Amino acid sequence: MNMKDEKETSMDASGLPRRGFVKSIAGGSLGAALAASPVGTVALGTERDATRPTAGKRKVLMHVGCQTGGTTVRNLEFKARHGVFNIDGGMPEYIPGKGWDLEDSLRKREACEKYGIKLDAYHLPLTSAGIDKVTHPNIMLAKSPERDREIEEIQQMIMVAGKTGVTLLNYNTTILPVLRTGQTIDPKRGNARYSTWVYDEAVKRTIAQSQPFPPPPDAIEQNLMTDGILVGFPL
Repeated sequence: MNMKDEKETSMDASGLPRRGFVKSIAGGSLGAALAASPVGTVALGTERDATRPTAGKRKVLMHVGCQTGGTTVRNLEFKARHGVFNIDGGMPEYIPGKGWDLEDSLRKREACEKYGIKLDAYHLPLTSAGIDKVTHPNIMLAKSPERDREIEEIQQMIMVAGKTGVTLLNYNTTILPVLRTGQTIDPKRGNARYSTWVYDEAVKRTIAQSQPFPPPPDAIEQNLMTDGILVGFPL
């Protein structure tokens, strides 16, 4: 046996010829063999290979979107002029004690459709503004019975989104706000503004105020915050 034959028939630790193993992956046969298993079917399945375009340009899998401005006529016209046809519409009108207004949500979708824009997403009322500023803080604070009522409202909001055709909902599971010390203007990118946090500036402000950034209203233990994330949405 020459060196070439030895390489082609070399085995891996499982006893499978390496060359044959690579060929089986390339041909999709390994994926077919794993079809009955929940592991590996997405990455290696033959069905995925069958959906790939065989000729011509590859299908674009990404598009430009935006999550600011809402669904006002001015904003929708601005988005359409700049070729942005997928947006996050913010959130529908909130009805205290109930959730989102379905009729308002449908109006938002209709307003988008007039400009050929798809309403892809909403923001749930769990933002990064800080636990003392959000409208539904008790999910993360694990305070019942308020927590249970807020979860019911979130469930209602998910139902409204589904009836509207919105398939993505954004939210933040956080206690502290996003810390920023100001904005930075970048003249090389058309004076774009970036939210920034500079450590030295934060230290100066802390010394000047003689106190750190405002703490959350209650002492939150790490395990309590984790529990809020894990069991906050029993949908």
